Amino acid sequence: MLPIPVPRLAPIPSVSYLILCANRDEFLARPTLPAALHSFGADDAAGRVLSGRDALAGGTWLGLAPASGRVALLTNITEPPQSLPSSRGALAAAFLLAPPAAPLDDLFPPAAEYAGFNLLLLAPAWSGGALSFPADSAPADTLEHGGAALLTNGGARKPLHARALSPAERAGGGQSNGVDGAGAEAWPKVVEGRALFAAAVAAAPPPPDDAAEEDTETRDAALASRLFALLRTTAPAPVRAREELRRTVCVAPLAVPLGGAGEAGVYATRVATVLLVRRDGAARFAERDVWVAGGGEGGGEAGTGTGAVLAEPGAGERLWRLRVGAEAPGAASLLESAAGLAAGVV
Repeated sequence: MLPIPVPRLAPIPSVSYLILCANRDEFLARPTLPAALHSFGADDAAGRVLSGRDALAGGTWLGLAPASGRVALLTNITEPPQSLPSSRGALAAAFLLAPPAAPLDDLFPPAAEYAGFNLLLLAPAWSGGALSFPADSAPADTLEHGGAALLTNGGARKPLHARALSPAERAGGGQSNGVDGAGAEAWPKVVEGRALFAAAVAAAPPPPDDAAEEDTETRDAALASRLFALLRTTAPAPVRAREELRRTVCVAPLAVPLGGAGEAGVYATRVATVLLVRRDGAARFAERDVWVAGGGEGGGEAGTGTGAVLAEPGAGERLWRLRVGAEAPGAASLLESAAGLAAGVV
């Protein structure tokens, strides 16, 4: 998985307070469920999380808990294939389902062994009817009353530790598959993604104070469109090996070794996601198919022979409009949802 998420938490000339976009890169054959409201199989039937799901391991790579406003986003650290029983996607699920005051040590035992990962954890606070992700309201190991932190182990089987996001990361950071503090922020796709993200946000004009809800939705939709375009950015030169994936935001189908003798699977960007959360709790969660598994040899782009099919822009998109946060009017209510069928998928 090689997403390039870029969270924006600082005040900007837009009604959105949290702006996040990410790609999920994965083997096309890995069973996956599209974004929906659910509870990861928990006993209560109510959908407490909005996310896609890894149908093989049961967790998620990116999710929103509407009632609490919590957000979790996971990237795997690039390293030799590991065989460990613990699921990294389950870490994101645990955070999204946990009560607001749960300490991180209770959710993520520091001694547990996982393959390498970076996990962005966002927990909003409410004050005067406005949502925020305060920088100093709680230490990074609790996130009790709101905050933004990165949980990571720096590589397989290493201890888990958390740190608060820096002011620069809060203003427009990028999360890669590198090791935190060891050059991950300098990956070419992160540098390019942050620059394109800043331009996309700067192109969003501030709405007038008396802007109608319809006008605000139009601005949000335009911003989401620019962010989806960012997530389709590819490297000038084709990526030929796994080691080169750090050069491209969007990954075209690529044969990647699976770890067995001579075995390989087709790896690519599978879905792109844009999440916008306004200060009043109104949220827009959109997930769009990029590359999907096709049938037979010779499918997909000419010359790839991958059997993959590129979904057309706008096809296979799932859009959710919700109001989140326990103190927001109409808390955790679904305003609208829409789903389209991917065109040309075989």
